[in-house]
Amino acid sequence: MKNVTLIMFLFISMLGFGQTWNQLPYYFPQTPQSTPKIFTSPNDVLVAGISYNSAPTSHISLDGGSTWQLIFADKPIASAEFGPDGTIYFIATKRYLTTSNYYTDTLFTSTDGVNWTNMGYKLKDGYNEYNFTISGNNTLLFPNLSNINGKFFSKSTNNGVAWTNTAVEASQVTCNPSADTIIISFTSPWPGGIKYSHDGGVTVNTATGIAAGGTIPIWLPNGDIYAAAVGQIYKSTDAGVTFTQVPLNPSVVQIQEFLYGTNGKFYIRVLNGIWETTDFTNVTAITSTLPDYNLIKDMDISDNYIYAITDTNLYRLPLSSGTSISESGKEVAFEIFPNPTKENLSIKSPFSGNAVVEIYDLQGKRVLNTTILLEENKATNLVLPKTLHGLYVIRITNKKGETQHYKISIE
Repeated sequence: MKNVTLIMFLFISMLGFGQTWNQLPYYFPQTPQSTPKIFTSPNDVLVAGISYNSAPTSHISLDGGSTWQLIFADKPIASAEFGPDGTIYFIATKRYLTTSNYYTDTLFTSTDGVNWTNMGYKLKDGYNEYNFTISGNNTLLFPNLSNINGKFFSKSTNNGVAWTNTAVEASQVTCNPSADTIIISFTSPWPGGIKYSHDGGVTVNTATGIAAGGTIPIWLPNGDIYAAAVGQIYKSTDAGVTFTQVPLNPSVVQIQEFLYGTNGKFYIRVLNGIWETTDFTNVTAITSTLPDYNLIKDMDISDNYIYAITDTNLYRLPLSSGTSISESGKEVAFEIFPNPTKENLSIKSPFSGNAVVEIYDLQGKRVLNTTILLEENKATNLVLPKTLHGLYVIRITNKKGETQHYKISIE
């Protein structure tokens, strides 16, 4: 395959260059008060359907949304996740006539997207269990925020066969690859906040610097944690112990959710579309060309695309080129080649000095951490471990603290 040189500059993608949304087949008929949901694996296996619907259908696509197969004809979807071992998890909901409310009901699993196993009732009559996460070692973490069976947090290390419950109140969770550090967003008493555990959920403490819990916290490959709360963005660099507020462009209001891509960019869904940014100050509206951009109900991101779903349409946008971000906001640039590569990677820099190079797998596990000496406008060779194969994210930090991320393929 021909060598490809990646030259990534800050702000290039803000012009919208090369970004084109593709409309995908849509199989999810709406009824009043129904909500479309979309979930994707890193390699673009999609699960989509309707939640809170009395006549739902749920579908799966194994080719990035081009073709779809029916999963269930009678189960509203609450959530879906994809484990590092290839297991697909589907959470269904059930409507209880006594309250006319939908609650998370049944967990199904599949290893091929065709054959599904009913794992039984998961925290029966619970609430908020659809905001679950899976670690790099295949640990499932489920929050429960219910006035029916109590408020607690549960964990499974065997694909949902057995569960361990704690007395920790949780509505949304995220974790590091080994699931020993867990970040918990809670909402009661209002306005809630963020809690953290550094021992797998045995002991839990309240984070400082953030007084409310909002969207699901996200965990970056370098270990930084971001959380959105009451219209603001917060960042932690110490595994969730303390948070500091990040300057946010005033155009970004009413944050519904936000995600982080392998291209080093954040994607923020608000009530009137999706914003793209590297630093939360310089933002670009990437959905303004869509006819129903202000009706997007859900989004998700793979290694290759960002997906957006409305009441009547499903869209896919290729991730734009990776960019660099720095505390100063200055432009930095490296050349990384060849890509794909095998055993060696060349890094060319516009300056001289030491740089920290880290490589992370797609589950966020760091597989390489080294310091190299760069020479101005000369290529420095980096020998890669022979055990690495597949897609990875490389993070380069120069002596000024300026950081850049790239997605690389190692054959």
